[in-house]
Amino acid sequence: MVTAQRTGKLVSLPSIMYQKETTKTMRNDSCRKCGGMLEANKKCNICNKANEFFCHKCGNITIEQIHSQCVLKTLVTNY
Repeated sequence: MVTAQRTGKLVSLPSIMYQKETTKTMRNDSCRKCGGMLEANKKCNICNKANEFFCHKCGNITIEQIHSQCVLKTLVTNY
């Protein structure tokens, strides 16, 4: 168990990771530059969810999103 910084409650490590990931995730249904619809351009090697998107209207490619839980899984399995 770990003490959460903001609430002071004891919570398990996976729930802290889940909270951080959901609060920092960007919406990916429309382009930040032109408002056009985004299409998945790249998928995560671990969870197979889309983590990079492409806009057909303006050609913008979003920054690749890193999934903290997937990185943790990779570190644990490679350690």
